[in-house]
Amino acid sequence: MISPQDAISLTPPSAWRVVPFWSLFRRTKSIGHADEELLSVYRDHGVVPTSSRDDNRNKPSEDLSGYQLVTEGALVTNKMKAWQGSIAISRHRGIVSPAYYVYQPLSEEHDQFLHYLLRSEPYVALYQRISKGVRVSQWDLEHEALRTIPVLLPDPATQKQIADFLDAETARIDALIEKKLQLIDAAEAEFLERITHAVTGSAWDAGRKPSGYDWHPTVPSSWSVVRLKFLCSKIVDCLHETPVHDDEGEYPSVRTADVKRGKLLVENAKRVSTSEYINRIQRLEPEPGDIVYTREGERFGLAALVPEGAKLCLGQRMMMFRVNRRVVPAYLMWSLNGAFAYNYLKQGTAGATSPHLNIFDIRNVPIFLPPLDVQESICAELEARFAVKEKMIDLVERTIDRLREYRAALITAAVTGQIDVAAHARPVETAPPRASGEVVHLRPVAMPDRRTVRVLVAADVVHRLGADPYLGRTKLQKLMFLAEAHANINDIAGRYQRYRYGPYDDAMVQEIEQGLRQDGYYDTWEGTGVDREKVAFQQMSRAGGHRDALAAALGGKTDSLRQLVDLFKGKDTEATEAVATLYAVWNDALIDGKQPDDAAIIRGFLQDWHPEKGKFKQADLQTWLGWMRRHGLVPKGTGPRTVSTNTPSLFERE
Repeated sequence: MISPQDAISLTPPSAWRVVPFWSLFRRTKSIGHADEELLSVYRDHGVVPTSSRDDNRNKPSEDLSGYQLVTEGALVTNKMKAWQGSIAISRHRGIVSPAYYVYQPLSEEHDQFLHYLLRSEPYVALYQRISKGVRVSQWDLEHEALRTIPVLLPDPATQKQIADFLDAETARIDALIEKKLQLIDAAEAEFLERITHAVTGSAWDAGRKPSGYDWHPTVPSSWSVVRLKFLCSKIVDCLHETPVHDDEGEYPSVRTADVKRGKLLVENAKRVSTSEYINRIQRLEPEPGDIVYTREGERFGLAALVPEGAKLCLGQRMMMFRVNRRVVPAYLMWSLNGAFAYNYLKQGTAGATSPHLNIFDIRNVPIFLPPLDVQESICAELEARFAVKEKMIDLVERTIDRLREYRAALITAAVTGQIDVAAHARPVETAPPRASGEVVHLRPVAMPDRRTVRVLVAADVVHRLGADPYLGRTKLQKLMFLAEAHANINDIAGRYQRYRYGPYDDAMVQEIEQGLRQDGYYDTWEGTGVDREKVAFQQMSRAGGHRDALAAALGGKTDSLRQLVDLFKGKDTEATEAVATLYAVWNDALIDGKQPDDAAIIRGFLQDWHPEKGKFKQADLQTWLGWMRRHGLVPKGTGPRTVSTNTPSLFERE
């Protein structure tokens, strides 16, 4: 048996047992149960009825007699995807593919604890190491490798305690994620309405005529209704054969999964070799400005433009249109994405579980066609709204990613004994002392709110800068801004105004200083520091004790924060102020859709920020811009936008 240190790079608590997998589970293979419910195992959802998901593209065999029986409490693993986390204890009775392994429990260990443990990040990383195959997509986790892995086991009462704790915490986190996903769905639905409104001429009040279609009876009098085939010079269907994918291939082969409404996700597409690419483009080679379209499956009816510089081919279930001079490519693309075209085509798929659009119907879909200048105007409006929608969704998805990171980190910490879930409801100070050398159990941090994140990040900045003589209120505030804007710690959620010392949120300053004091990390006191600072941070009893809570709150962003802070060690307050303000000016411009050069950034700094910025020299600012680029401190047009103020606040403090 592999040692736990070698297997998962963790030393379990001394009171825990370590046993081999084979002592807990026995592989079984009971077939001949074709009437049982079909089950699948997912990385994110565990074992669920296949019918409950619409994203499983693996069609079951017509003959289910060879499928294996799964009973409640059995462990199921997809040997080809275990390295991704497709392993779980089943809560359902049913049957699974012959490509799965099914294990019956041999002990009375708590199955929900084992469910969390065997799906935790250290174990999934272990499955990756012991799986075999020529390439990643062909990795298999064989039974002989799995049976020897070490399994960490606390006593039964602790197993139940950990499982109950994780059930409650993951349910709460999952509910938060679901709310975020609903925000995305609402944004997509609103944008669909915008598209439909624009490409059907609904905003035009003056002069209308019959369209000939009951569900949208009129169009502007200057518009015409034209079938798709009369707007295209080429209409091409994909080859009706599955592409031969190659992980090392150069060319993307786009599938329905790679198309979202208005955008082609080329970076997500599977790759094919040069020979397969040549085979796939024999009907027509895609060019920038061509429209790709999904014609089958639950994602039918989505269109996107082939972007500039892309050299790709069509995968399965795809079509492509090349427009003629009567229509702007983007306008036809948006029209195909609207509800009118979708509903027209959906008529021919009524009742189908996997919709399949008829090419004749696609060629004849009606398009509401305005004059070319109006098409251009509509496209400009929709593209602007699309950019706003995508930026909002990107921010929400980052929050979701952080929630998922936190969820995974919490599970790992609990099932490997790195936190003491029994102490979760009591203050850290009341935890019993630990023997020397024993693993220290830390109270897990609840899903952090804004105040918690702010205080933990500030505590880490102060701790890492230590005796830095320039550390004070101004330097801390600038680093808080950069932590949110550059390290993507969005839960800091500052509202930064353009004050004389750079981006500044007075309410945040007060909340942080009060929180540092209340949580026992640092007190602030008025002293005589260098470089105009009047505030210093004095250690309290828990100074430095924030680190585990910070890691649980930020997940993988902890390292990004610390790399950022290390850049500013020894930098005086004026330098920190200059860099943070340059970053804010630059980032604000990107958010506004501009691409400023250095001269524009410096001009925004000196002329548009605050009158007191005139004290800086242009040459020094140019030097700092170069320093920022060398150290990767370059904004991306995301995160907080600063708010202009021409009147220095009476409450702004140094």
